[in-house]
Amino acid sequence: MKPETDQLRFESRLNRHRNGNDMPYVIGPQKRVAVIAMGFQFDAGLALLHTKVDDIPIGSRLVNRDAPQAPDYTVNFAATKSFEIGTGRISATFNAVYTADFYSQLTNAAVTKVPDGWLANARVSLKTMNNRLELAVFANNLFDEARKTFSFDVSAPPLGGAYDTYTQPRWMGVQARLNF
Repeated sequence: MKPETDQLRFESRLNRHRNGNDMPYVIGPQKRVAVIAMGFQFDAGLALLHTKVDDIPIGSRLVNRDAPQAPDYTVNFAATKSFEIGTGRISATFNAVYTADFYSQLTNAAVTKVPDGWLANARVSLKTMNNRLELAVFANNLFDEARKTFSFDVSAPPLGGAYDTYTQPRWMGVQARLNF
């Protein structure tokens, strides 16, 4: 198996040189931007990934496939508003992450394709006692999306299908943190 892009070939050679092995690894460009405006902090990020794995033996032939669990891109956004109150600081944060579709397994079988989708979270916190105490409420998977995260191919008889894993449903909680 060998990576296909020039960047990956370079990184593969660099990794072998550093570690003395022939196991290539995959990287891609990433970018993060933070802006403060109107009392809000806005953050955004983008990660791009291009992967191919050559000469995969499937049946009696060698084929090229997308690397498993490697979406072409992910995008994330966050907005945070913080303000002082008499005894501390309150912060409210909303963030969302978009992940492009990807295959869960190297065979790239249709049943292992994980569709693209968004996940959003929210959190409100109060820091007090010179930042020693933090109290927070949060909601993860805010819009209660049933988003597939992994799919294991068991389509061969007698099972005939896939075992799928999904994100946790909406999850709300309270946190307390004390720093000594």
